[in-house]
Amino acid sequence: MTRTEYQQYIRSEAWLQRRRTFLFVITTCNRCPISRELAKKAYDQDLHVHHRNYEHVGCEPDEDLEALCRRCHEIESFGKTDLTPAHMTSVDLLYLRSLISGPRPEPRNTYMTEDGLAGVFA
Repeated sequence: MTRTEYQQYIRSEAWLQRRRTFLFVITTCNRCPISRELAKKAYDQDLHVHHRNYEHVGCEPDEDLEALCRRCHEIESFGKTDLTPAHMTSVDLLYLRSLISGPRPEPRNTYMTEDGLAGVFA
């Protein structure tokens, strides 16, 4: 199948019906736990239906397809994304960043002691 033929298939009523049927059963991203509703709100797009392979295009079994949010689909297709994970809270993101960059020292306050020397207290 050529790229042009694939693009025509993706726009066809046959594929749109296959996609609807697949997303009726699979309601969350297969890579992250984001729901269809949250994907629509966070990324202004429904879940994508990604072909894991192109061996059966036109008569894809479920195991050849994967439901992906826009963010996960960009990572799968391009190896990166600028989109923030919508399924994570800001606390989750901070924790994840700390795991990646390593622990950061706790902020400390400096106070003047009675004898005029600076003291550092946690």
